[in-house]
Amino acid sequence: MADRRTSLRFEIVGRLRGSLLTAEAVRLHDISPGGALVEVPFLMPVDSEHAVQLVTFDHVANLTSRVRHVRPAFEMGRFLVGLEFTTSEHLVREALGSFEVDSETV
Repeated sequence: MADRRTSLRFEIVGRLRGSLLTAEAVRLHDISPGGALVEVPFLMPVDSEHAVQLVTFDHVANLTSRVRHVRPAFEMGRFLVGLEFTTSEHLVREALGSFEVDSETV
């Protein structure tokens, strides 16, 4: 079978760091302006950095976060991940604005 590649490829000798961006919807357990607890079907390394897109009723915020802790979830093969938002707290508060609750009514 003939090689069907039409573009030039470069062999990597040694190690070359890279990153991979994927979009994965996660289950949100709780959230605050400082961070969130999410449930995911894969292990995330502690101290790794991740982009987070927070979508509320009327707002979309693109945030950055750092994994602070990971523990097994109740369901086998799933993990609870504590994320600390490293984006400006103001942006997070703005995104969470639609969830504000009057403390006197609770």
